[in-house]
Amino acid sequence: MGACQSLLAMLLLAAISGKAYPQGSHFANRNEVRAIELDPSGTALWYATGGGLVRLDLTRGVYQVLSRPEGLPSSDLTSLAVLADGRLLAGTTDWGVILRTAGGRWVRAGVFDGLPDERTFHLSLATGAGDPGKHAVWVGTLRGARRFIVQSAFLEPDRASPVTLADYAVYDIAGDSSGAVFFATNGGVWRMDREGGFTRYGSAEGVGSLEVSQVESGPEGGIYIVSGGALSLFTGNVFTRVHPPFEGSAVTALRRLDSGAEPLLAAAAAGRIYFMGADRSWREDRNIGEKVISLGPLAPGASRPAAGTERSGIFWPDAEGGYRDLSLPGPLYNDLTRVAVDNRGTVWTSSASDVVPAAQTGLNRYDGQTWQNFTQAGSPLIFNLVSSLGPALDGRIYLGTWFGPSGVGSGGFNILDDNSTADPGDDRWETFRANSSGLTMDVIRGRMAFDTQGGVWVASRVNQDQPGGLDYFDPAQARFTSYSAGLGELDVHTVALDGLGNLWIGYVNRGLAVIPGGFPGGQPVRDIPSFRAAVGETGIVDLAVDGTNRLWIATPAKVVLLNFQEDAADENKFSYTEIKPPSFAGLAVKALAVEGYTAAWFATESGIYRLALTGAQEWKSFDRGNSALASDAVNDLALDPGRGILWAATAAGLSALPLSSGDEEPGKSGKLVVRPNPWRPAQQGWLAVSGMPRFSKVSILTVSGEPVRLFAPRDNPDALFFWDGSNAQGRDCASGVYLIQATGPDGAMFTGKVALV
Repeated sequence: MGACQSLLAMLLLAAISGKAYPQGSHFANRNEVRAIELDPSGTALWYATGGGLVRLDLTRGVYQVLSRPEGLPSSDLTSLAVLADGRLLAGTTDWGVILRTAGGRWVRAGVFDGLPDERTFHLSLATGAGDPGKHAVWVGTLRGARRFIVQSAFLEPDRASPVTLADYAVYDIAGDSSGAVFFATNGGVWRMDREGGFTRYGSAEGVGSLEVSQVESGPEGGIYIVSGGALSLFTGNVFTRVHPPFEGSAVTALRRLDSGAEPLLAAAAAGRIYFMGADRSWREDRNIGEKVISLGPLAPGASRPAAGTERSGIFWPDAEGGYRDLSLPGPLYNDLTRVAVDNRGTVWTSSASDVVPAAQTGLNRYDGQTWQNFTQAGSPLIFNLVSSLGPALDGRIYLGTWFGPSGVGSGGFNILDDNSTADPGDDRWETFRANSSGLTMDVIRGRMAFDTQGGVWVASRVNQDQPGGLDYFDPAQARFTSYSAGLGELDVHTVALDGLGNLWIGYVNRGLAVIPGGFPGGQPVRDIPSFRAAVGETGIVDLAVDGTNRLWIATPAKVVLLNFQEDAADENKFSYTEIKPPSFAGLAVKALAVEGYTAAWFATESGIYRLALTGAQEWKSFDRGNSALASDAVNDLALDPGRGILWAATAAGLSALPLSSGDEEPGKSGKLVVRPNPWRPAQQGWLAVSGMPRFSKVSILTVSGEPVRLFAPRDNPDALFFWDGSNAQGRDCASGVYLIQATGPDGAMFTGKVALV
């Protein structure tokens, strides 16, 4: 693994130096190498990964990544085909086939263009395009296969090739010398003869498992398949098991190599590559030591192919007879479910869901220059499925772990202090397990909330026989206090603290609860019947608090805004308002993030929505079609105001969008200078507000957003604005926190607040 470490460091420094996080960044697992092809120049390899397309220059040993920010319609790639003129096609998991034209532009072909399905497994060049200037390509998808013609700047179906095997997933396609085409499917092997007739080969014909993953033409002209991990040869209209030296080990990759002195069949098994010649004798190559899932062609002058691994990147032969390797930085797994930014500016991500394989994930750390990954095998992390990320006020990160939908064990949470460095030598870990500390919950699947004293409220969901609930942890005393006995439901999805000290609790099924004051030993938990009366019998997905201490509530079907008039103990003062974009029935939100007084962001399965909280309160939407978002399925959001970035944990990796969406233009937002603060009008006279342009429109609001007084632009001719503390009726305002919002003549927004006592 060390061959490329210095090269990798140099490339990363060159890429990061001199700039902050770029808008539209995308980070994903680029070390699952699914397909490899040779550039027509013979000096570079192209390879497809779960995080985009990579070009590796074999001469200089440098690489270039092409992903969503570089214009790829999809970054989750499965297959490749490179044309002699340098154009390139890639199959995707969700966007059909994409074509890179001679001008570098990307175009796609999907179901509406004649593709059987958007999920593509296989691409291979075919013969018989007719016009020498055109190319034909076979495409295998989730619902059959079809041959396409590659035009100069688009793909179109071959009119002589209807959709084939529409009832089957077609994983691989290969032809033999007679012109017949073989299809490896989830229903056995199918053979299409030159006249278009089909023959199926199943268990009776020697196909041991009907899930046939690969088919390839051998150096002697035979057809080989991989079924159930075993290698078989097509002879006499049946498939016969081959007995290679690696028999008993599953074949994980298969490829015919046509360059060199003689054609070869390469097979990968148990981390090694084996070669079979035309005489059907085998020889073994050196051990790579990683699971190989793809094999490349032979580069000019090379006697061995490049190998793509499942988790460790690409290996390619060097001049000394060994292998060089390249492992690219990024998260361990693409389907990210949590993202958080600590107060040191470090971005943390993790994956934990019913479908995430625990062996392939863990905790990811990114500080803007270096990626670092943590797993239970190489660190004190309790378990790889990190289902809750809580950035503490002191810079430490709290990690709630989960054993998955069917796992059991004694879980809990970790606390990691990375000391603001990527050096694991100075990491400090603390571990709290349910059976060896005061923690009452074995799994932590809910959100966390941190109070101003440094304590943390830990929520958890019920998991099999493991109880959920709510605990308060005092890190100074390393002591837990359970609040579960007072809950209306133990299945707690999320918690949030507002600026007034109230702890809001979101149940999975029974709606909303609150601990008024929010401090340990304070008031008891109070269920909120008015929520169920106003919104319905529903659970809560996420909670967030804005700069005016209004509570944003995401349910499985809608978003509701709660104004509670600064008194969380009196439901008579509660008012609920549904929040939804124009022309939409509702928002099915998976996560919320609120930028103080500026904007609310909503993560959904169809992208991200943004609602401006100032001005005209405009809605904007972001998806793969109009932004560099890696996937429309967004699971979590984290604000990074120091850099002006919204981080999004998506099903295809980590994406970054600019917080400023342009609704403040042409002016700029800013904070008002308010003096004195706190303010005692009887002793100190008028309040002075500066930092806004002349002739700004000024609004005085209560902390819950209700208007108190409005000043027209003509009332504010100077750069300094004064207020005497009276409302629109000329009466003195009551004590409390008041918001001041100013809109300049050019639309610029400015905000401030004052405590009137």
